[in-house]
Amino acid sequence: MADGATTNAVIKKTQAEWRDTKDEALGEALARARFNLDVVVGLSDRDRILKLVQGRNRSVQVKEWSLADFNHKFDWLKDMIDRTDGPFKER
Repeated sequence: MADGATTNAVIKKTQAEWRDTKDEALGEALARARFNLDVVVGLSDRDRILKLVQGRNRSVQVKEWSLADFNHKFDWLKDMIDRTDGPFKER
């Protein structure tokens, strides 16, 4: 998901609220709710994907750490955490 984490979080929160309250008006609003989904296929160059993500995220700025993760800047940490002899293997 290149853009939409905020939308996804709002949908999840709203669904949880409806499950907790069973508020009829909220349920009707959820039934009518829509969101836009753009699917980009055939793009495999990571530099182009990064530029696409940066350009699409205008309402809420993409966090620097999220872009760094996309660019594999934290792979060393992931490898350390997921090491064979470590307590967090495959978690």
